[in-house]
Amino acid sequence: DKRGTLMLAGHVGTGKTTAAAVWACRVKAEWCWAPDLAGHTPSKADAAIERFRAAPHLVIDEIGGQGTTTPAGVERIARLLSGRYADMRPTVCTGNLSKADFALAYDGVDKPELSRLLDRINDGGQWLNVLGESLRGPSLDLAQRRIEHARQVVRLHGEITLAHAHAEDPSAEVVDEVLATLGL
Repeated sequence: DKRGTLMLAGHVGTGKTTAAAVWACRVKAEWCWAPDLAGHTPSKADAAIERFRAAPHLVIDEIGGQGTTTPAGVERIARLLSGRYADMRPTVCTGNLSKADFALAYDGVDKPELSRLLDRINDGGQWLNVLGESLRGPSLDLAQRRIEHARQVVRLHGEITLAHAHAEDPSAEVVDEVLATLGL
């Protein structure tokens, strides 16, 4: 496996969490919902951070979500990401923050290039901006939304696979998994 962090960042409803879930199922990754970690009591948060830090593969979902930019949330998320970086463990993160907002929230700097945490993500990992509008909205009929969602998830899963170089080329298998998951 390639070690590092892949951050899937973008608007809500673009398939980031679904793509991370497909990857998590394939590699049996642990799942950390960032708002939950941010809201734990200090002792419970410490235990969760140690467990998540030791996981061979981890998804951290909703970085920048409710409570994750409070002082306690920032400290916990930063500690977990820094620990996994130091241990060289594959991590996929999802969130809605831009690089500038992430740098301000998690490092207190107004320029992404000055953010230590962003620098760690980019060292052996990647920040991937997921473009597009929500695939959950009323602009498309249900069948078309599911097809577009499946396409986006397959594209993102390809990015995750490339970032972590895990196993064989899964494209056809992943397409079938995603389509089955979405009921198509």
